[in-house]
Amino acid sequence: MNELSLVNTPQWAAVIKRLIRAEMTLHDVTYEELSKRLENQFGTIQTVNNLKAKINKGVLGAQLFVQILNVLGTESLDVWRTRRLFEEIVNSD
Repeated sequence: MNELSLVNTPQWAAVIKRLIRAEMTLHDVTYEELSKRLENQFGTIQTVNNLKAKINKGVLGAQLFVQILNVLGTESLDVWRTRRLFEEIVNSD
């Protein structure tokens, strides 16, 4: 298996899902509020159902991911935290 085949895996999708949901909880932001903030701050229109689906699947574009972190007020992203989450998920399978 080459490196590129490991880019889109269920494990990485789970990392993204956990990371965004944790930030939403930390900042007490609902999907409805997230949708409004994306539109107000960046002009990005995402319905509540669309956001839920993308976040629950853990599959979204890099631009939307960064916009979400921005509107949630995330000041930094600990890359090692994402790696630890990935390892936890892989080891729990």
